[in-house]
Amino acid sequence: VGADKVWAALPLLEYDSSVAPAIEWAFGNAFICKDTDTATKVAYHPRIQVRCITLDGDSMDPGGTVSGGSAPKAGASVLNHIDNLHSARKTCETGKAELQRVEQEMSGLHQVAGKYHALKQQVDLKRTELSLLEERLRQTTHHQHQEEVDRLKVAI
Repeated sequence: VGADKVWAALPLLEYDSSVAPAIEWAFGNAFICKDTDTATKVAYHPRIQVRCITLDGDSMDPGGTVSGGSAPKAGASVLNHIDNLHSARKTCETGKAELQRVEQEMSGLHQVAGKYHALKQQVDLKRTELSLLEERLRQTTHHQHQEEVDRLKVAI
């Protein structure tokens, strides 16, 4: 009914464990709603019928009690602060999950980079060995004879 405009009140509260029974009794069957229209829909829905409190402090009770409706105060209400805190926590959790994903990806990239550098080092070593072998081959008598034969063929 309320989609992303309704939250259970109890998880939004922080309280001492010594007052837990009283808090659970007072807020255990209550929802926090973003606006009055949503609170009315949720509170009077035939399958829900639970007390709803808006971020402005209005209260809708399916028992017939409606309170609030006063002009907005100069400062933001406590419920608005709770809503902002709830949103900030969700953003923080999303950011932490993204950070963890990026760190795992970076770890994988570091492993690939290490393998790349090891293989590149081996290739460079083999190239150096090849150039040294070619140089030694040029200094053999067989290679010198082969060069002389090639020069004679060109001369003939």
